[in-house]
Amino acid sequence: MVRNLATCSRTERPSAVHTQLPGRIARAVLFAVFGIANSAAAGPALAAPMRHETTVITTASGKTNIATEVAISSAEQEQGLMFRTSIGDNDGMLFVYAKPQLIQMWMRNTYIPLDMVFIGADGAVSRIAAAEPLSDAVIASGPPALAVLELKSGTANRIGLKPGDHIDSPALRGATP
Repeated sequence: MVRNLATCSRTERPSAVHTQLPGRIARAVLFAVFGIANSAAAGPALAAPMRHETTVITTASGKTNIATEVAISSAEQEQGLMFRTSIGDNDGMLFVYAKPQLIQMWMRNTYIPLDMVFIGADGAVSRIAAAEPLSDAVIASGPPALAVLELKSGTANRIGLKPGDHIDSPALRGATP
């Protein structure tokens, strides 16, 4: 039986459960707050390793291989490149969705500037956007996209990547409806 302490008569003595409950709640709240804060601060060290593959970008000037981490699960996509402080010149992260959709990204807790490359179901680049570190500004795909490839800022320009160019990866071939 649970009693509201404010309604107990003066002669009733609250049970040990009633007197210990506020302390237990306070400890649970502190654990939850500090546990979440500590795991978020630790960043990718606590995340399971993502699948790796080679993504091939084909532009008018040729092919470029990108060593790619693939984020498919919602947990992997939520983590993304958050808390990382660097990315290699030919490295990236590919976010693959189950079907083409309006994709909205942001850079909260992401410390490195990126090029976001939105990819249609046919593997064609539909949009390239510059993403600034730690920004809460929403970066949308425009037309529905199947995937987003995040690259080190300036990579798209360096390799001559433009809308209409093609991106191929095993993960994209497996996700295409």
